[in-house]
Amino acid sequence: MAQHRCSQRKRKIQTLLCNEGIPHRPGFLIFPERSVLLIKANRDALEQLLIKYDSIAEYHHANDLLGFEELDNIEQSYLADGLLERMQFTDSDISLCILDTGINNGHPLLKPVLKDSDRHSLNPNWGLNDDTGHGTKMVGIAIYGDLAEKLLSNNPIRISHCLESVKMIASGNPKANPKELWGYITQQCVSRAEIKAPERKRISSSPITAEIAKDNAGKPTSWSAAIDQLCYGIDELQHKRLLAHFQT
Repeated sequence: MAQHRCSQRKRKIQTLLCNEGIPHRPGFLIFPERSVLLIKANRDALEQLLIKYDSIAEYHHANDLLGFEELDNIEQSYLADGLLERMQFTDSDISLCILDTGINNGHPLLKPVLKDSDRHSLNPNWGLNDDTGHGTKMVGIAIYGDLAEKLLSNNPIRISHCLESVKMIASGNPKANPKELWGYITQQCVSRAEIKAPERKRISSSPITAEIAKDNAGKPTSWSAAIDQLCYGIDELQHKRLLAHFQT
């Protein structure tokens, strides 16, 4: 009965939007107490919708539409389950390896792409989990890109790569990673993943930067030299790699 009423409301608002000439996306996000639809309208059109349709609870700007962290657990579960139903995971030898603060892969949207066996740590005593949240957020971007776009779509989503994690930073212990050793540390982290799965085609990503004085900006460092060596090797016979190093 509740599902029938929901279908009736969906048809009614879609008919109204078509009659008013308001562009809208075909997909609805269905929650226990509400449905969410993406439309493109100006202020006058929004006011007319409120007059003609009494079931509208609120408007949000599209960029703020999801407010995922503000939703309760039930609503978040509905969103995650709906997305997972459209996910198509394929076995692949292509990997994206995140060198960061570790990754927590217990979330249902992360677990299918990042296996426990693909989580590593520079120092076993640090553990594998992400204590700050930075690495976990980075891996969410690496899998889904713009999550809002994926949640508002009804299209299937194909994931053709797997993920790896190497915990490169010890939470709460900045002295564990001396700046003068960042080059060596980066190389060791890349090696951790390669030793575990040498057959994979791998892109290593390190969203970590160092504070550099303005008069030294752009100049080579031991860290950048180590990354060059990772990418290009010492000679033509050495294995070449792709490493993405960016600022967040």
